[in-house]
Amino acid sequence: MERSARRGDGAKFSVGFRRIRRRTWEPVPSIRVSLQSISLLVLALGMSAAAHSGTPLKDSQLPKPSGLFGLPFAGPAGPDTWMVGQVYGNTTGAYRMRNTDYRSGQGIHFGLDLAAPCGTPVLAIGTGVVQEVDGPHGSPPHNLVIDHGNGLSSLYGHLLKKPTLKVGQRVKRGQVVAVSGDSELTCHSSQHLHLEIRDTSHMRFFNPTQYIQADWDTLYLQGAFYRGFQRDLGNMRKWQFPEDQPQVFRGGPLLNQFDLSWPPDQAQHTPQQGVFAGYQPVKIEWPGKEIRLTSGGCCVQPEFTPDSSRVMFMDRPDTKSPLGWYAVQPQGKPQALLPLGWYSPDLQQQVLPGALFMHPQHPEQEGLVHTVPAGVGEVFWAPDGSSFAWNEIEEKGTSDVWPSTLQLSSSQSSSFKPVTLYGGYAGGVRGFLDRDTLIVVGRKALQQKLQTMYTLNLHTQQTRTLETAQEIRGVSISKNGKWVAYLLSFSPHHKNGLFVVNREGRRLQVPGFGSYRWKDEDTLLLVPMKDTPQRHTVHHWTVGDPELRPLVQLSGKISNDQWVVSPDGKNLAYVQSQDHNIYGLKLPE
Repeated sequence: MERSARRGDGAKFSVGFRRIRRRTWEPVPSIRVSLQSISLLVLALGMSAAAHSGTPLKDSQLPKPSGLFGLPFAGPAGPDTWMVGQVYGNTTGAYRMRNTDYRSGQGIHFGLDLAAPCGTPVLAIGTGVVQEVDGPHGSPPHNLVIDHGNGLSSLYGHLLKKPTLKVGQRVKRGQVVAVSGDSELTCHSSQHLHLEIRDTSHMRFFNPTQYIQADWDTLYLQGAFYRGFQRDLGNMRKWQFPEDQPQVFRGGPLLNQFDLSWPPDQAQHTPQQGVFAGYQPVKIEWPGKEIRLTSGGCCVQPEFTPDSSRVMFMDRPDTKSPLGWYAVQPQGKPQALLPLGWYSPDLQQQVLPGALFMHPQHPEQEGLVHTVPAGVGEVFWAPDGSSFAWNEIEEKGTSDVWPSTLQLSSSQSSSFKPVTLYGGYAGGVRGFLDRDTLIVVGRKALQQKLQTMYTLNLHTQQTRTLETAQEIRGVSISKNGKWVAYLLSFSPHHKNGLFVVNREGRRLQVPGFGSYRWKDEDTLLLVPMKDTPQRHTVHHWTVGDPELRPLVQLSGKISNDQWVVSPDGKNLAYVQSQDHNIYGLKLPE
């Protein structure tokens, strides 16, 4: 699910699915920057000189990123308080607007979005002096800049009210300096704080997670907000972790002008060449002791093969190797399995954006079903592979009113009528309960403020409401479509937290909060979102039980919520934050 909202300094808040562009953008020309030509740069970008305070510091003059600052909110993160939204870096949302909204930041999201209810007290992340109140750096409706006296400053954007502080006033770390707001000015569509760490010239931007002391691996666990990074098909392992995102020089050349990328934001010839083994089921017993499956910092976004025996990931180890899906098994080496694309649950059918639907292991059947628009960033398959659905989003006005149209591709879909919802990336299909029933989330009419989650029959188009709330996120469907898990957050009128509901409308709250995956049709695995010294622990919950129970302690922490459970519920794999490799183990009975 994704949401996008206008913010100052050419940034955007994005969490989830891709949009389909309906209008033409004129890219801003790239401008090469040197420290001696700042004034020319400002004029070339059409920016006010008042927006900058001097010559950018050299790297050698900046303090090292060693946890100098604290978090801008008091208390723990959670569904009633605050959570990490869009991270700093080459996120897919930023990439798709690299020539427009994000152009002044070299094409990447050069801030950190922290979702929080309107009116949440904002703390100074460090001691310093107020440099600007509602200054020229955007982030409406209000913003604040604090100079920390060591070559660094912090910006707090999308504030609900103009801060009462005065320029030149000294503030202490942890002091309340503002209250958070909503970039859409509604206090229900895009509530969040936009936080940046810059140098005091406002020309260089830094990764906040490298300067703010926090348990980031645990804060990233809540998986309802989208934090994926765009893949450069020329270097698949580049900038795929929150901590390795690059610093930005205002108005410099684009950092992410990739020749080919994934997911594509426009039509491209995604490489399909190379020697691939193809998928055939095997039976491999996984060891109970956790083992490392990959090396060299490889790779992100692991997925299990349908036989539950191997872990798949997108990669291209070197220029001589094919680009695509690789698979690895315990005590084995990664092997090129399939060309790049989205695959049906049995790995027998492939979809490429801007290309025809294909049966990759039956070439004579290629191109028989449908063409998916190039701007689509994800497809949802029916459990039996008989159809797939996707969302197409059109920009019209602010993101809270963007229409999202649910589309279906199937040999039996001639009677299906596309469904339009409102709220941009917050609306659309979330998956299949069975081959004939979709789970859909969104606002059915522009004037509605609350989202609805409901079932949709593909043949009759009859619906059944399962939930209505301000924000419904993190929809996850259990095996056989028996239960749907989802998150409610920041609602003043509903109980917030993690819930499950079945298709008859029976609703239960999960006695815990964190990152969750289904083990089987009645068992949810959950990694609690609480500070953990060295390791994350996976808990399990059987629907209806009064409490969570510890299941297994991992050897390290999960990186950026990258973990997955095998289809048979027996094995688990995750990306470890310490070395960025994939680890796996057989789960205890």
